[in-house]
Amino acid sequence: MDNASKQFGQVEFFHHIKSTLREDVKLVDEVSRALKITNSGAYKKINADSNLKFDEIISLCQYFNVSFDEYAHGVPTSISSSYPFYSDALKFKPESYHDYWSNILRHLEQIVNLEGLDAVYLTNELPFFYYLQFPNLLYFKMYVWNRTSWHIPRMNQFYDRDLFIADRELHTVREELTDVYASYSSTEIWNPDMLRVTMMQLLYYVRAGVFKDDRDVLLILEDLNKLVVFLNEVAQKGKKLTFGKQNDDCKDLHIYLNELSISAEIIYIKANDFGLVYKKYDTPNYIRTDDVRVCNHMDTLLDEIIDRSALISKRGQRDRELFFSNIFAAVDRFDKSIKGMLSVDYL
Repeated sequence: MDNASKQFGQVEFFHHIKSTLREDVKLVDEVSRALKITNSGAYKKINADSNLKFDEIISLCQYFNVSFDEYAHGVPTSISSSYPFYSDALKFKPESYHDYWSNILRHLEQIVNLEGLDAVYLTNELPFFYYLQFPNLLYFKMYVWNRTSWHIPRMNQFYDRDLFIADRELHTVREELTDVYASYSSTEIWNPDMLRVTMMQLLYYVRAGVFKDDRDVLLILEDLNKLVVFLNEVAQKGKKLTFGKQNDDCKDLHIYLNELSISAEIIYIKANDFGLVYKKYDTPNYIRTDDVRVCNHMDTLLDEIIDRSALISKRGQRDRELFFSNIFAAVDRFDKSIKGMLSVDYL
């Protein structure tokens, strides 16, 4: 191995690639396919007897879905200062409203059957899985996300409920995603202001005049009121209930109330010998990483947050009742305020 190979960490780079493969997959075979070279040539690359060219590095990164930054730093993963993150939203934006949820469904289906699965959701807003069960509220949230992030071509600048209703794939994927979410136990860390953003968004767009019919606003308010009643039931039972369905043999849901760590939005998935962190960076989009160092840090951080939080699912009746008393009061004031605006604006 020459000095250039040592400098750029070619051997370490292949060690990292190998760590991402299943045990039954041979590194040399995959490198051979990725670079379209013989196994003999692949061995030389792996052992740094033959230097990698820049275009080969790019090909390997794309083939194995690894970060070029870790290669460029030229040091082993365990001590590298780089942390690889990935974002589907940076590669492409949804072309339709159901695209976003279909992508989440694909990710979730790949991990729900992992042995020893444990999922922790630290919320800023309400976990998006709940929106899926209240269509009119979901439609509005997607309308907001499209205006602020997705910018799907050909979508009306005015709120168009019929457009969402006509999207059959949207209804299919939201039902499938709700079922998958309900199929495993998890922990959620809520905060007292998790509905505030949604209420601010509705207030803003009512004032902006994007609703052609006040009945659309009333349907969103109706779903919001149904939602808080449903959340109270979920917290009381400590189970992953599905709204409007017979809920038998539901998975456990541990809900904690935290009043300090409300600026972050993190999903942490861990299983035997596996971890995955999703971090919201551009609502509603996430970046993700399976970097061991990031996962270990997140494991410790979330444990510390839970230690400073109050359990309100099943137990913690006093904290739970106080929390929902404030939520009900806030939603009731908001409901009256919006209806008051509608009574004037739509006369």
